[in-house]
Amino acid sequence: MGAALCPTTGTCNTSTVGRCSSGVPLIVNGVKTMLTAGHCTSSWYYNLGSFVGGQYTTSYSTNAGAYGDWKLLYQHRYYPRTYAGGLSDTVTLNLTAANWSTRPVNSGICSSGSTTGQVCRFFVTSTSQTRVVSGVTTGHLTVMRHDSTGGSGSDSNGFAGGDSGGPCYYANGTSGAVTVAGIVTGHSSTVYVCTQLDGVRAWNSSATLTTASTY
Repeated sequence: MGAALCPTTGTCNTSTVGRCSSGVPLIVNGVKTMLTAGHCTSSWYYNLGSFVGGQYTTSYSTNAGAYGDWKLLYQHRYYPRTYAGGLSDTVTLNLTAANWSTRPVNSGICSSGSTTGQVCRFFVTSTSQTRVVSGVTTGHLTVMRHDSTGGSGSDSNGFAGGDSGGPCYYANGTSGAVTVAGIVTGHSSTVYVCTQLDGVRAWNSSATLTTASTY
């Protein structure tokens, strides 16, 4: 995932205005859905004119404090893969597992989004946080710093506008496979946040990651 989502059939890949990113394929109550950011407030989404999905349900904004910043799309096929590398790369990683809990502090995370592509060298600073994000109280947040050198500092070279909803993930020891831990929510200066998957499970315990190659 990480491909652009646009609320119109136009060329949303040319601007971050109104654009988000595809996230995590989940099955909820037997319905095949895709998780993306709740603060992407359109009801319908497209990619380069092709229909991606309509809103099934969302936590945003009324229940963002209880469940996190997410929405579920449906009415299309979604695949358990995410783009790796830059925006022009076609290489993908397989989403083979989901972390329905939290990552340890100081552990690494990567993200994939339609503005910056794959970005790694995020490091967890705290988990299960509730913060005000763009004026909305939002829970189930993993807070991170980004350090391009992989050291103990922090910089502003992480994800950007338009990446919201893209997957936050980490390698799981299997070649070409990753574990998804959440979705991109936002950042302020050098502080980056992802919404954890446990927020979805708090809303509906039936939520599971699909690992089928076609969906």
